[in-house]
Amino acid sequence: MVSPGKKIPTSFLEDLLLDKSKENLLHIKDAAIDSSIAGVVFASLNGEITYMNRSFLDMARVSENDSPSQLKDFFPESPKTDEMFGQLAIGGQSIEEHWIKRCDGSTMEASVTLSIVTDRAEKPIAAMLSCLDITEQKNAEREKRLLHTQLLHSAKLAEIGVLAASIIHEINTPLAIMKASTHVLKTRLGDSIDPKVTDAVNRHEIALDRVARIVNGLRRFARAEEDKDEVTNIHRVVEETMFLVKDLFKKVGINIETHLKSAAPQIIGQFGKLQQVLMNLISNGKDAIESKASKGGTIVIRTSDVGESIQLSISDDGCGIPEDVLAKMFDAFFTTKPAGAGTGLGLSISRSIVTSMKGEMSIESKVGQGTTFTFKFPRIKTA
Repeated sequence: MVSPGKKIPTSFLEDLLLDKSKENLLHIKDAAIDSSIAGVVFASLNGEITYMNRSFLDMARVSENDSPSQLKDFFPESPKTDEMFGQLAIGGQSIEEHWIKRCDGSTMEASVTLSIVTDRAEKPIAAMLSCLDITEQKNAEREKRLLHTQLLHSAKLAEIGVLAASIIHEINTPLAIMKASTHVLKTRLGDSIDPKVTDAVNRHEIALDRVARIVNGLRRFARAEEDKDEVTNIHRVVEETMFLVKDLFKKVGINIETHLKSAAPQIIGQFGKLQQVLMNLISNGKDAIESKASKGGTIVIRTSDVGESIQLSISDDGCGIPEDVLAKMFDAFFTTKPAGAGTGLGLSISRSIVTSMKGEMSIESKVGQGTTFTFKFPRIKTA
């Protein structure tokens, strides 16, 4: 038998093929099995390993210090494993996809064939396992399914956005009528009626103004923008975004604090896209806070002047992000949220928006303490 890892000379194979003797044919069979791309293991009928070819030694990561003795050593305990070896016990054949335990503690997915080897009298004499490593193929299939699910979810969100934009437009018309009617009513009533009625009309007018501001804010957020940069006030972007979400967050125990200290918060960019970035990050902060065991938390938005740049930071005291995940945070379609809860595109899109405005984006996080996203935008140069 050819030893595992030993290269077979071409001239040796040619001599074997020309010699039809029984001994040389056995050599050819042994060489073919040992050089097969499929992992091959022979075992006694009770599962004791007698031979492993080079491919199996490599894919199962069997080293010189390892001494697996039973076929079952390579399979996790499960009903599927029991069924496979049960088929072997009755002389049957099993062709299934299985997880295989490697000797280094890792696992791989494999297409496994387990069958009986018989002699010329068809008497069972051994068991043979043949397997192909399909781990990369299965991972690719899972990623494809996940990508398909995320794309469908993104399309659904886009449809909801279009629907919301049309609803906002429909709300705006009756809202304008209500505001005009309230103004006429207030003018006609003057100060000649009960103060309680006047107070009620004033509160009604204030409430309508608030609704109108929310509707206009949502319309601006949902509006498709041309890729045209203009002077954009970061403080105004923050303030309008807070008007849309602050009360909603407060209802679930999350406070938003703003410390806007930049003396000149104007940059060259796009209002709506910058608002999209801000909305995405505070939504992520809300999710991080809600995933903690303790209830409630705080999101802090700060601006400051740093040299020739304007710095914007969004911090939360949520669950934080592990180091091994941080490196993947800006990858498209990467998400730590459950299926259907996120598309994995938010941070990737946010970074591309910030980069298009000649800005920089960084992230710092500690598990159990929270996360901070920091942006630096070039200040508008004045003459």
